[in-house]
Amino acid sequence: IGTDILARQSSSTGKKFEMMTNPWDPNDRVALLPAITPDVSIVHVQKADEQGNLIIEGFLTHEPEMIRASKAVIASCEEIVPGDEIRKFPEHTTIPYVYVHAVVPQPWGAHPTSVYRYYQHDADHLREYQKAAREGGPAFEAYLEKYVFSCPSFDDYLEKVGGLKKY
Repeated sequence: IGTDILARQSSSTGKKFEMMTNPWDPNDRVALLPAITPDVSIVHVQKADEQGNLIIEGFLTHEPEMIRASKAVIASCEEIVPGDEIRKFPEHTTIPYVYVHAVVPQPWGAHPTSVYRYYQHDADHLREYQKAAREGGPAFEAYLEKYVFSCPSFDDYLEKVGGLKKY
C-alpha cells in the first residue's frame, strides 16, 4: 500500500489481490498478494551432499521458503560432504534433495558477504561495491568490468580482491 505494486500486480499477471484489516492493528489495512513462484533460485550454503541435500548452519532467513517455492534450485556450497554424513544426522539437513536441481562446490562462493563458521564479510570490498553502485553509470560499469567481466573464473575474481591469503 502506498506503492504501485498493486496496480502492476493486477495488470501484469491478471491475478487479484485482497485488501483486509491488519489482524494486529484494526486501524491499518494490508494487501494479500498471491505467492510468487521463482523460475530459478540460486543459494549458497555451507554444506551439501552429491544428491543435493543441503545443510544451512546458523540463523535461517528466507532460503528454505524461497527454495521450496522455486521451480528449480541451484545450490553452491563451501564443501561437498559424503552422503553418509547427511544420513547419520538427518536432523541437520535443512533442505532435502527433492528441491535441489544442481549442486556446485564453490569455496568462498558468498564473497564478499559472509558464511557462518567459514569466513566473515569483506568490509573493504563491500564499501567499494556500494560506492560504485551508488554512483552508478561509469563508476559501476568500471566495477563490473574489474570484478565480473574481466574474470574468466571465480578464482580470478578471488585473486583480484586480494586472494585467499588476505583472509
